[in-house]
Amino acid sequence: MSSSPFPYDKLSVGDSFIARDKDLAKLQASVEAGTNLLIYSKRRMGKSSLIKQFFQSQTSTICIYADVYDVTKKEDFARLLLKSLSHVKLNKSVLKNLADLFKRLRFEMTIDPKNDKYGIRPTLSSLTFDEMMQDFFAAIQGLSEKQPVVIAIDEFQQIAHIKDTHLDAYLRKFIQERNTNVSFIFAGSKRHLLTSLFAYKAPLFEMANHYALTPLAFEDIRAYVSQHLNISDDDLGYLCTDIADNETKMMQHLLHLLYVGKAKTPIRREMIDQALDEILNEKEATFRLLFDVLNTNQRIAMKAVVNAGRKLYSEAVLQQLGITKSALQSAIRQLFARELIDKENERYFIPDRSLELWLGRMMAS
Repeated sequence: MSSSPFPYDKLSVGDSFIARDKDLAKLQASVEAGTNLLIYSKRRMGKSSLIKQFFQSQTSTICIYADVYDVTKKEDFARLLLKSLSHVKLNKSVLKNLADLFKRLRFEMTIDPKNDKYGIRPTLSSLTFDEMMQDFFAAIQGLSEKQPVVIAIDEFQQIAHIKDTHLDAYLRKFIQERNTNVSFIFAGSKRHLLTSLFAYKAPLFEMANHYALTPLAFEDIRAYVSQHLNISDDDLGYLCTDIADNETKMMQHLLHLLYVGKAKTPIRREMIDQALDEILNEKEATFRLLFDVLNTNQRIAMKAVVNAGRKLYSEAVLQQLGITKSALQSAIRQLFARELIDKENERYFIPDRSLELWLGRMMAS
């Protein structure tokens, strides 16, 4: 059997990437203008896939991608930026000249035996944070003299958790002094934290244009899904909206399960429910462990987020839950810190749709 057209455990690029023409055009316009873009949306909506797909379409632009989700120290951030250069598609002549762009960094050239592509492997052990950052941006400036350069930093909001330096203030200097054909793409999923880095009086204020990535349009989803599954518009809408709440990854997972062994079978609603059961049962142990380590007020707060949303602190909700406003506020702050909940447009929500559905099911049982 051929591979599933609905990848859910890896980035959707190439043939499985659909319906983001407007978003790709936005990125293209930003790069051509030499401006910076701040992309935000809920988690699992396809930001990383969008960036990767855009990079694949570039033929004359040097594209650098760094995912800083796991970064906790400034040195790790600098190392990640430098290592991201090892994945850049550069021709041999450019790589040979790259050594001249670094003041301190040493690296060796590599050749991928699978495709004969050239790359670099930096040596970073003896460099300080300042030295690594200065060398990275010196190299970017040098590369951009001959080709446009775009640097995408995914999960950019994580820099707010780095406590040993004000990394946003540190980056401001480099961003301001970059060449005109160097662009940055900052992407993230925690909107309140991400946008606070670019808010009024913040170091990165007006350093990037803001762009909200919206859910895929139903018409585009239907056009793609109908090529692979026999499913009615009503049932597809049930899957996308009622169950997945427009979360791209959840939709992909459900559609993948329906596709495997059932590609030619008319899809019925009970089959969609069975696919959801399979997903939630698979994650039961993980979610149960996560929930069990929460204290009583945190559990109450999680349930309140599932049920209340915008009216979290209303008198009726507080009485129903049997908790004071101050205790609930404290629990909410703790859940925010653990990244189990988020907030958008005054509505609290659980960013992991499968966890939200599991909690709803557990509370109903």
